[in-house]
Amino acid sequence: MSAPATTAGDVLVTFGITGDLAKKMTFRSLYRLERRRLLQCPIVCVARDEWSAATLRDHARRAIEDTGEVIDEDVFQRFAERLSVPAKETGTLRRSGSSLRARTAAADNSSERINVAQPIGQYL
Repeated sequence: MSAPATTAGDVLVTFGITGDLAKKMTFRSLYRLERRRLLQCPIVCVARDEWSAATLRDHARRAIEDTGEVIDEDVFQRFAERLSVPAKETGTLRRSGSSLRARTAAADNSSERINVAQPIGQYL
């Protein structure tokens, strides 16, 4: 058995970010990772509905607060800056890939790795 990879991903892509799982668990978990300074990559949030970045951030804040979590504004600001939505004019997977390329190019990174979070029981 080989050792697990320790290289961080370039971006985390979450599908179904407007759904119940994201509202009840995903945002709170990601916020807590940010609070512990364990998030090291941008988060591209994909959904059927085409939201603006501001709408996504407002939804994330409400979802975190609805779990009973007390929001630290500095932590939330760092977390919110990581959140993005793919450009609206292309398909979902293409939008995700475009966002990944833009983020890795901005980081002057020659490789593109992707972590995909998918709701349990759903097929892409």
